[in-house]
Amino acid sequence: MNEYKLMNKNAFLGLFRALLVLLILLFTTWMPDTPRPVYAALCSGADCTGLNPNTMQCANIYQGNYKNITNGYVEGRYSTDCDAEWARNTNKSTSSMYVAVSQCHGGSNYDYCSENVSSPQKIAYNQVVYTAMRGPRALNNEVACGSVSSSGPIAVPINYYTGSPYCTGVY
Repeated sequence: MNEYKLMNKNAFLGLFRALLVLLILLFTTWMPDTPRPVYAALCSGADCTGLNPNTMQCANIYQGNYKNITNGYVEGRYSTDCDAEWARNTNKSTSSMYVAVSQCHGGSNYDYCSENVSSPQKIAYNQVVYTAMRGPRALNNEVACGSVSSSGPIAVPINYYTGSPYCTGVY
């Protein structure tokens, strides 16, 4: 009886291995490769000005410069695919706060803040606000200026001034 069980077990293992090999061959030879989606930026340079970097599929995003501010984290960001840049501010407070950010350029003290955003209500910890984009990147010397407050909404623009505790360096 034990020999019969051993033969059945060996036959079952042999059949299982053959079936496994057959399935591997079936799925690796007859199944076509699943195409991967290709995403391309939907704008470039000046065409990106005023647009949302997330909806324009701007990939290859880099942080140009940043600054830790009271209850926040201000960043100048840019995309090489879209050839454009924008500013972002993250609420780093332990409670919900009003958050704002401006993207400033030009003049002797980055006097022109063409892209600004302020949250209309308080946003939770680690949530962000970001400006629309400006492009092309090579033409801009930008600073990102931000603020986080328990009262608001925060008035924008948040202007740069020499030694400002709320602004990044040029990015």
